[in-house]
Parts: sequence; C-alpha cells; structure tokens
Amino acid sequence: MNASEINDMIDEARTLSDSGETEDAIDSFNEILKIDPDNITAWYYIGMLFKNKGMIDKSINALENVDKRYPNHQPTITNLAILLEDIDISKSIDYAEAALINDSENSELNRIVNKKIEKVFIQSEPIDGLDDINSKDTIQDAEYLSNTGDYKSAISVWKGLLNNSPKSPEIWRGMAQTLDSAGFNDKAVECRKKAEQLESDYEIIEVEVNENLEEDDLLIIPDKLENSNINDQRDGNINSIIEWYNKGINFTQDGSYEQAVTCFEKVIGGCPREEIEIRVNAHNGRGNALFLNTRYAEAILAYHTAIELSPENVTGKSLYNMGTSYAALELFNDALKCFSQSKILGLDKDEIDNCEKQISRCRILLREQEKRQK
Repeated sequence: MNASEINDMIDEARTLSDSGETEDAIDSFNEILKIDPDNITAWYYIGMLFKNKGMIDKSINALENVDKRYPNHQPTITNLAILLEDIDISKSIDYAEAALINDSENSELNRIVNKKIEKVFIQSEPIDGLDDINSKDTIQDAEYLSNTGDYKSAISVWKGLLNNSPKSPEIWRGMAQTLDSAGFNDKAVECRKKAEQLESDYEIIEVEVNENLEEDDLLIIPDKLENSNINDQRDGNINSIIEWYNKGINFTQDGSYEQAVTCFEKVIGGCPREEIEIRVNAHNGRGNALFLNTRYAEAILAYHTAIELSPENVTGKSLYNMGTSYAALELFNDALKCFSQSKILGLDKDEIDNCEKQISRCRILLREQEKRQK
C-alpha cells in the first residue's frame, strides 16, 4: 500500500474520531499500524482516544510510541507529563521539563516540575493493625504536650504508650524527660534507670563489619558517624550516643536485628533534640533493622519519622527503603510513589536500575491485585 492510500485511511479514521465514533476510530488507526507500524499520526490519535476513554495505561503506551519515533513532539510530551504524574513522577518531571522548553508559561507543566517531595507522604495510606506505640503521632503528641508545658496530659500519653510497649527504652526516656520538666525528679531517675536496665538486657558486643554483605532489596548501609564531626561542647554524652549508633549499624550488618533496634532506640531516646542529623540517621537505621526483621509496618513509620524530622534532607535511599516496606505489605500504590520519587533524589545508576525493576514488579503485582479484587 502506498503513502497516498495510507493518508486516505488516516483521513477516514480522523473523520470517525471527530464524529465521536471512538471505537471505530481506534480500530481504523490500528489497521493503519498493521500496515505502517511507525505511523506517528496513528499512534498519537490512538493515545488521545484512549486518554478520552480514561484508559490511561493504553494512552501512555501509545504516546510513548510516538515519542520513540518522533522525540520532543510538544503535544505528546505535554500529555505524557500529565498522564504520568500519578504513576511515575520521575518520568512525569522529565517530560514536563522537556515540554517547558517551548511552553515555559504552561502552569500544569510548571506545577509538575516544582512538585514537592512531600506528596508521597500526604498520599500514602495509613497502616492498619498497629498498636498505638507504633504510631509516630502518639509519641510526637507526648513530646508536643511536654514541650508546651501540659505535663499532666503528656504523662498520661506516655503511660498509654508504656502500657502498649513496656520494654521500650525510648518511651521510658521520654517519660523521664517529661517528669523532669514537671519537677518530679525522683520519678524521672527511676524511669531512666528502667530504660538503662532494658538496654542492658541485650549483650552489647563489638562485631566485625561484613564488607561483603549482600543487600537484597534494601539499600541498608548508611555511613557511620564520626565522633570528630561533633562538637563535644554541645553534649557530654554525644560520643557515647554515636558509639551506640555505630553499634546499631554493626548489629544490622551482622543480622542481629533486635539488638540493632535497641541500639537505635537508645540513640533516639538519649540524643539531644538539636542533633537532628543523628536522630534522622537513627530513625532510618531503626527502620532498616525493623524491615530486615520482617516488621514492615513499623519500618514504614520509622522512615516517616526520619523524613518528617528533616524533610529537606530526605534521601533517595530513605524513600526507596520505605517503598520496599510498602511493597512487602502489598501496598503497591504507595510503593510506586516512593520508588518513583526516590529516583530523582541522588541514587546512583545501579540503584536507579534496581528501582526501575522494583517499579516494574510493583506494577505487575498491582494489576494482579486489582484483578483479584474485582
């Protein structure tokens, strides 16, 4: 079939499209693609027709076929930026940035490019079935009440947390701080002794760091903290806190996850509030240890806490690890949001490749999950 005949077919398919006969138009354009698989006009029309029908995956597939054959076609990359926004934010931003070159005033494209990383946390689904102790909100409530001088209410919250988790050094230390502020110094001393006793229940020993540790799904090996990086004048116990943090890293690498969690909780409970970096690292480390101990819901909350402490310093690894935790709980939509955004936050090439594999896997699993739910 010659080019003139294909053009006639395109005109007929366009007429069907313009008259609202969508299904017949799609069939006609598909017939054209059987004859001419690289026909960008047919691919583009199919993409837009599927978009109008709300069949987003098929629309994206068609428009991506246009982009492969005719890169940077303005209407194509603009539509891809918008369609991919809730599916793959990294690709969406890439397309939006390309489209802005020739359409710099487009408000939708600018909104996508300037989209803040906090989106994933606003949209992430809550984790059901956890005790109150596992909720970062309840711990933060207690700290907030204490910081605002409502010690009676704060103590009540701490007591509720202890009822759910009487063996948490972090909770006992939080109670101690509130009791100190309220003037109940003797009781605060008792709470600190209880925290120290719980921590000493684990035999803390130095372990060799396994340099050849295989990292399966998590990007779990953060840097250790160096004492020399800290101004010792800020807190006399800061070096001890760093030692506990480094022991937590060692225990994680050694597979001693319960001990690792305890070490990180000691850091969180004893670290001065102004030492944001150490507290963030400790929450991330705790999240890694919890994940590796198959306590996925708790791991997610640990990562959320780390990110909320310092959202401007959120890393690709933190989001990737949280995405892996969501995937383990079969919350694939949330996992996809985390993975997609982690790619734009400093992962190296191998990590990005691994992230792409996770995204592909989650999409497949999500489709299967949706089929089962129908």
